[in-house]
Amino acid sequence: MRRPAATLGVIVFILFGPLVWAGYFLVIYGAHASLCAAGERLPLLDASALPLLLWGATAVALSLLVAGARWPGVLGHLLRALPEDDKTARFVTRAMRLLTQLSLFGVGFAGIALTLVPLCAQLR
Repeated sequence: MRRPAATLGVIVFILFGPLVWAGYFLVIYGAHASLCAAGERLPLLDASALPLLLWGATAVALSLLVAGARWPGVLGHLLRALPEDDKTARFVTRAMRLLTQLSLFGVGFAGIALTLVPLCAQLR
């Protein structure tokens, strides 16, 4: 017998992909704007570290999204998100997978844009 699903857990479970995507955008745009605006004034990081940071964030986000879509049961168990009813649990899992796949495309296209758009061009 399963535990009853927590409402907040179900919401976070369904929105797992968009939440990872939003966190990814926060990291890449925040790092891009901060490092480009600071220029050479930062002692440890400068704009030359930007491609490594951006591609690292892309790899982490893609890994999280693929793992979430591949093994939703693990994430659902951690969040107490899978309802007791099998029909409802299947619907919640399918909705989560759909949103995670859409987020995969979003992160992938943003990662491709990192290679096509010159870094720090708009802040010069």
